[in-house]
Amino acid sequence: MKRVSSSAAILIAATLLAATAVPAFSQVLDVPVARVELYKVDIVTQRELRQEMDLLSKQLRQDIPASQRKKYLEAKIGEILVTQAAEHDKVQVSQDEVNSAIQQKQAQTEQAVGSKLTDAQFHQIIENQGMTWSDYQSQIKKQILEDKYIRKVEASYFQNLPEPTAAQIQQTYDDNATNFTNPAMVRFNYIAVDTRNLDSKQKDQARAKIDSLYKQIRTGQATFDELLRKSVDDPSYTGGDFGYLVRNDPRTANILGQSFIDAIFNLKNNEMSGVLDSNVAYYIAKVTDKRAPKLLTLDDPILPGSKTTVRDRIRQYLMAQSQQKAFTEAANNLIAKLKKKADIQVYEDKLNW
Repeated sequence: MKRVSSSAAILIAATLLAATAVPAFSQVLDVPVARVELYKVDIVTQRELRQEMDLLSKQLRQDIPASQRKKYLEAKIGEILVTQAAEHDKVQVSQDEVNSAIQQKQAQTEQAVGSKLTDAQFHQIIENQGMTWSDYQSQIKKQILEDKYIRKVEASYFQNLPEPTAAQIQQTYDDNATNFTNPAMVRFNYIAVDTRNLDSKQKDQARAKIDSLYKQIRTGQATFDELLRKSVDDPSYTGGDFGYLVRNDPRTANILGQSFIDAIFNLKNNEMSGVLDSNVAYYIAKVTDKRAPKLLTLDDPILPGSKTTVRDRIRQYLMAQSQQKAFTEAANNLIAKLKKKADIQVYEDKLNW
């Protein structure tokens, strides 16, 4: 249900919606590939373009052929024009807007990993992508600026967008019925000792702590549920409801480790594990719900306990498609107008690397 277009406007839209910043690199021995002047001069360098295209290639998990370099550069020029115009027209982005967008990104990440993240944990995930937190905030702010300007100047494109009909929703479901499944899932309570950012000595101490907790359970000094309740008042370990862990999710496997996920799924309902090692903590887990894969109907919830049904999700998807189409047309129209006013020079010979 996902499409990738090579058009400049859609690449602009993807840039606006993505949350990845490219760090600044030294311009020593660099050469310009484009000069863009609408209200000020912006230079696109070869190194900058190469770094961005390499990053996009990793995100798409496929090589970008040399024939697409000019199209990507055109998309980059369009983005620069929109940014210059927005700044010239004094479009403002508040810190509250930036914070709200970041909170949404954090919530999406939490949904992907199946558990709540502290601010520090989310910051670490961002930094692991190769950018500073300041870079990330700046990129989010820039995306909001461009999005606001396009929607403001080309507002007519977003007015009176039609709601999906019942027939369209049914057709989309029929065409993609096998994609609407609940994968194998397991929900568990946990007792854990965090191991992130610890040196070897501290990690040994963390292991000793989780071993002592497990020993209390094994020897009958305390039950799992008792230790779970005590975790609220004991800062030396944590406990709670992990939520549903999804089988075969590469993002979760990358964060927690595949061996940890395999161990959790090997447990039976109401069974408690021994001490489990993950990429982020030592765990003792107790399964509270285990579910086999299931084909969903239109009125089934997307996930257990969710109020969002398959019908709701398809409606959201079709509306998002309609919004994206409107955004692409609006961006195309705005960029075409800005290009007529701008001085743009492209050095195509510098695209051969």
